[in-house]
Amino acid sequence: MGLFLQNKLFYAILMHMKHTHKLNSFLFIAPLCLFLSCVSAPPKAFHLQKAKKEKTATYFCLPGSVKILQNEIPSHGYANEIELHSAKGEAESRQILISGGEKGLENISVSFQWEEASTDLQVDLGLIAYTPVKKPGLRSFWKRADFPDPILDLRPFSIEKNKNRIVYLTTKVSTKTKPGIYKAFIYVKSNEDLLWTIPFQIKVYDLALPKTARLKTAFYYYFSEANEERYYNGAWTKEMSEAMYKKALEFRFTSPPALSWKENAVNDDWTSFDQSIEYWLDAGVTVFDLPVSFRRTTSIEELQTKHIPLLEKLEKHLLEKNWIDICYIYYFDEPSLSSIKTIKEQLKHIKERVAHLKIMYVYGTNRAGEKAFVDLVDIWMPNIHQYKEPFAKERQAAGDEMWIYTCIGNIHRRHPDNFRVDWYGASHRALGPWLFAHEIDGYLYWRIDRWVFNPWETAETFPWANGDGMMFYPNPDKKSLPLASLRLHAMRDSFEDFDLLTMLKEKGERRGYFTEEEKELLSVQELTDGKVWFEKDDNTYDTFHKKLLEALVRSD
Repeated sequence: MGLFLQNKLFYAILMHMKHTHKLNSFLFIAPLCLFLSCVSAPPKAFHLQKAKKEKTATYFCLPGSVKILQNEIPSHGYANEIELHSAKGEAESRQILISGGEKGLENISVSFQWEEASTDLQVDLGLIAYTPVKKPGLRSFWKRADFPDPILDLRPFSIEKNKNRIVYLTTKVSTKTKPGIYKAFIYVKSNEDLLWTIPFQIKVYDLALPKTARLKTAFYYYFSEANEERYYNGAWTKEMSEAMYKKALEFRFTSPPALSWKENAVNDDWTSFDQSIEYWLDAGVTVFDLPVSFRRTTSIEELQTKHIPLLEKLEKHLLEKNWIDICYIYYFDEPSLSSIKTIKEQLKHIKERVAHLKIMYVYGTNRAGEKAFVDLVDIWMPNIHQYKEPFAKERQAAGDEMWIYTCIGNIHRRHPDNFRVDWYGASHRALGPWLFAHEIDGYLYWRIDRWVFNPWETAETFPWANGDGMMFYPNPDKKSLPLASLRLHAMRDSFEDFDLLTMLKEKGERRGYFTEEEKELLSVQELTDGKVWFEKDDNTYDTFHKKLLEALVRSD
């Protein structure tokens, strides 16, 4: 549909109607145009068409991030084989969309076989499932439909006539894998009859991603609905929670593990605290959220007598261990205008005695803290649409960190994000490059397991927001770990690109200059303008990823 409100002539007509007091017409047309401006076209690079136009059963190899409905097939932008490019320590995903044609297909099985058996590459095959979008998001494809997102373990499946199903392939490359080209075949059968043999190839480059991501991240599990009867029915355990913290690291983000420290401070014995920090640092965690029991409503007297003395001990220990830059306290969230003054007063008293311990400030609906909290907070976190480069650079130059977050406040905006189910998968893929373009230090997402509304029954996991607060699905078997989503895989790839871009930047800095190719890659202008535009063609991100790897291994 086009973004009507960006059409200057159209906007001028609206303003003329408003100022010439043609109010009735204005009140009718303005909301209509706002609605139309938020309706997004399907991914144009694939020229989607109705599946019934393809009479015979067939398959399409596609990028891992694209979102195609069950009654659609692409006429462009696909391949007949899978070719991946990966660093060591990376994971790469692709989709195999199988169309049933006018007759459908029964009892489909998909298997994978390497040409040479002696390889330590891991290949996971899954089956895309669907979550129903009943109320389209404010900026979305504006379709009431079942959208592809949860990824089931692969099992035999059937396809109705004029429909499709999607097999999701993820290759995980060990840091010990030898560089080279590895080939395999994917066999697709129906009722044991071989339908297609799909060639597969992955080139592993002679460089490795660092175990610990270069982008600091904080994505929050709550586990608050896990043990409800409709989900795990009491079967959720502490061990499962720990496994999910580790699962987050597989997708290149940190969910800050639950830590306690107050008893350690009281007893002046940090043994158990240190063991926990060291355990999770070794696993690849980037940051730690240290819980406190005071809030914005806590009195100054209580703060000074009960809480700050413990914070002083905590800060002293973190400085001794050189952990001060990876720990933070996050005791207030999205403060209202009326609470800014109270919080400022608290921060003054804290910083007078605890100058180095990092305090996080998440903006919310206003930017008032940018004036009130200067030199009082250490981690600034505007919503992605609130980011202002001059202020960000000023604070980073002063030694502060600049993070970004997204949430329901983004559902009508065009910026990249990690959560919208019924919008471009490329928006999740563009997130890492967008953050790199602005030299962002970290990214926070408020929750990834919000199952207040069953995501198998509705994609609207937060009011008016399809997918907000939920990136894992409760496992239907009610005993195995939750299932990952397509969105998680796309976001993982974007964070891997953030790391590779950072490595390329460091390569040029060590050398003392950048080649023209490196400058172009580091500008990420192929993928995003750093504002609201991002490339909608998912294939472009895979091509860019390949060029990044080639630039990194090219000798100086």
